[in-house]
Amino acid sequence: VFLEPHYDCAKRFQNPGDSWDELLEFNRDGTRAHRARALAERLGVIAVYVDAKDPRRRFEDYPEWPHYVNGISSVFGPGGQLLAENAGNEESLLTFDV
Repeated sequence: VFLEPHYDCAKRFQNPGDSWDELLEFNRDGTRAHRARALAERLGVIAVYVDAKDPRRRFEDYPEWPHYVNGISSVFGPGGQLLAENAGNEESLLTFDV
């Protein structure tokens, strides 16, 4: 089992989108897919990707910050299949039996 806590954030220069929905899709298809899902698939392990919730209330808050935190937590099985996931940008408890 590989635990990847607060593994990455989306930097503004990466153009992750203009809303929380776009940011979450950017992460699902980008960082999380290339790191956690690919790791689980390539090594045949369980990868647990956990991230903190962004402190912004609105997407436009704190325009001077250079990054966004997506708040997605996920569990991928040895074949890279998604086993569990939260909605993203929320504080939540995700549990899964390994």
